[in-house]
Amino acid sequence: MPRGKRNAGNRNKRGYGVASRALDLFDIPLELAPGVSKLTVTGDSTVYVERHRGLVEYDDGVIAVKTGGGITRFYGEGLSLTAMSGDELLIRGGLERIEFKF
Repeated sequence: MPRGKRNAGNRNKRGYGVASRALDLFDIPLELAPGVSKLTVTGDSTVYVERHRGLVEYDDGVIAVKTGGGITRFYGEGLSLTAMSGDELLIRGGLERIEFKF
């Protein structure tokens, strides 16, 4: 299969630009692309976010974070931000739902 066609069917056509084609061409994982946030969810109680762009909303029922191309909201009970640096954060609590808005 030609290299340029390899992942074309799996991409959102709106977001499939020059940068996405370059990642495919050079076989670079999407998680290494600039501006792409990485979320690691462990069970229903811990979320680690890498390369975030700041907090939008924060209380014990919802934490909203600027990520990649939009906002990611974490819903649950007893949510808390247990660690935060310039581009990483750790959320703990009873995680019930994650919502992505792009």
